[in-house]
Amino acid sequence: MARGPAAEGDIKSVKLLEQEAEYVARLEFACRQQALVEQASRAAEAECQRVFTLVQQHCPRYGAPLVTVTYRSLVIDKYAPCQGVWLGCDEFLFFGEALERVLAKDHRLLGTLKRILT
Repeated sequence: MARGPAAEGDIKSVKLLEQEAEYVARLEFACRQQALVEQASRAAEAECQRVFTLVQQHCPRYGAPLVTVTYRSLVIDKYAPCQGVWLGCDEFLFFGEALERVLAKDHRLLGTLKRILT
C-alpha cells in the first residue's frame, strides 16, 4: 500500500465523493417527502369534496333540502327543518379557531363545556 501525498489525495477524494453522495441522497429524500406531503394534502381535499358531495343535497337525518347561508363572509350550508349545519373544511377550521379564542378568554365557559362533553 502506497503512503504519501498520492494516498492522502485518494482518501480525500473518496471522502468528498461520499459527502457528495450523502448530500444528493438528502436532497432526494427531501423531494420525496415533499411530494408525499403534497399528495396527502390533495387526497384530503378530494375526500372533503367527496363527503361534501354526498351530504350536499339533503339533511342526513331528515332528508330536508340544503339552504346556503352567508355568515361573516363564510358560506355555511344549513338544513332548514332541523336547523342542522354542515361545515365544510374551511368553515370548520374558522369556527374552531374562533372557539379557541373565546375559550382562551372565558375559562368558565371552558369548564362548562368540559362538564357537558364528558
